[in-house]
Amino acid sequence: MFDGGVGTGEFTKGVVGAQRNFWGDFICTCGSWSGARCNIKITGTSHRLRYRFPDGTLHWVNYLVTAQQMAGQNAAGEGDSGGPVFFLDANPSNVRARGLIASANLAYPAKCTGVDDGRRCASRFALVDLALHLRSYDLTLLTSR
Repeated sequence: MFDGGVGTGEFTKGVVGAQRNFWGDFICTCGSWSGARCNIKITGTSHRLRYRFPDGTLHWVNYLVTAQQMAGQNAAGEGDSGGPVFFLDANPSNVRARGLIASANLAYPAKCTGVDDGRRCASRFALVDLALHLRSYDLTLLTSR
């Protein structure tokens, strides 16, 4: 998995498994525009959120997890969707996959990190719970072990 900054300090870590998300867990994100962001706490699981798609239509999206960067800093922003959400393994050169960045909650604005070209970022965001969806489809994660 890619980790580090944007354009500098870039490196990879091995993915050694997937884990479910539970309220109170601390996670990290690594958006392609924001870079690695940590000190993010899970604030809710199994949420149903209304999402506006690029064509302007509104849809309900089920089983999302919500999280918040505890110092009010950027957790995710525009351009980060689809980026990995992870938990550091006991061996810090490895991670456990937790999900994918789904949507920044722009009602909680934060100064962008990484690429800051007028895009918007937020201290709160929603993610897709990877382990839940793997189990739903009877799939396993191909790891670097």
